[in-house]
Amino acid sequence: MKQLWLILACLPSLLLTAKDLSQKDMLELIKKTNELELQVQNEELKWKEEKQVLNLQVELLKKQALAAKSDKSTKEDLVKKLKESLAQSKNTQALLEKNIKQYKATLKKHKQELLEKWHPQLPQALQNLLESEHEALSKDHALIQSFEDIQVYTQSYLELQTKVHLLVETHMIDGKEWQVSCLYIGTAQGYFINKDKSLCGTLNFSNNKWAAKSDLNMLTEIDSAFAQFNRDGRPELVKLKLGDK
Repeated sequence: MKQLWLILACLPSLLLTAKDLSQKDMLELIKKTNELELQVQNEELKWKEEKQVLNLQVELLKKQALAAKSDKSTKEDLVKKLKESLAQSKNTQALLEKNIKQYKATLKKHKQELLEKWHPQLPQALQNLLESEHEALSKDHALIQSFEDIQVYTQSYLELQTKVHLLVETHMIDGKEWQVSCLYIGTAQGYFINKDKSLCGTLNFSNNKWAAKSDLNMLTEIDSAFAQFNRDGRPELVKLKLGDK
């Protein structure tokens, strides 16, 4: 039986045992989103600068063309340059629009990953704690707002991973539905106990859902963890089984 001396100070080590979700993955997603946001800002700034220069060139060429009325060849040359400047402007704008379209597609992929992979792996009660962040992430917002939605959600998710949560949930246990108190260590592992302490055990994410497994052999350890948490907000240094084996 794999065991772990569990206390809040050991929480980061426990979180990294989650197979599908880890702080490293979440931080990497935040990094990619930040890099993408910076690219968009640089593209928009570059376009504004180029647009300003091109507008000045167009105005200058227009004035030169008007001043060259008597010189047909000079006027034709200026008109040609004017058309080239306008074409360059259109090409630059088209490239920017193409890049922004690609950025939006990448952001959509990031959002889908959070909504379809990460969020469902939270216990239901923890999902409720991210209700507003999840709602914002689900909306089709403009580009910059979408960046912010992803950053707010991922930061809130990371915060859940660094805390111990005491919640009340309903679970199917040994073929019967029970309302139990649940102690989740971040988002990686949970323990439960019912009101009269006749039922307790572990909560683990398996087969795309959180499942409760009763284990009365853990009653002393689990009861002690709940009692200590209720006293000062952190579980006592107790010997608790990690996982469902």
